[in-house]
Amino acid sequence: MPLVLGIPPDYFDGRIETWRGLIHPEDLPAVVAKAEQSLRKGGEYSVRHRVLRPDGTAGWVEARGRVIDGDDGRPACMVRRLWETTETRAAMDSVGRALQHIPFSR
Repeated sequence: MPLVLGIPPDYFDGRIETWRGLIHPEDLPAVVAKAEQSLRKGGEYSVRHRVLRPDGTAGWVEARGRVIDGDDGRPACMVRRLWETTETRAAMDSVGRALQHIPFSR
């Protein structure tokens, strides 16, 4: 089975602690705040952040999801879709750096 983001499929055990450990420490407060907001208010969850790979490198991801309520009306789980955006982010950063060096006339 292929690696996703450099992470083996069996690495994630579904525990919150494991999920938090995958998020770059600088991005963790914002990611947790978005998740908690979605749990409190319901609705969609959308966030971009860095993921720490087992080899020590970081990659960028975008995650979207929503909270699924249980029979008692309380949040039971969060369904998420996650995709890697490292290459897109690198390309955007490169263009941004290039644009800084182009003189624009008004």
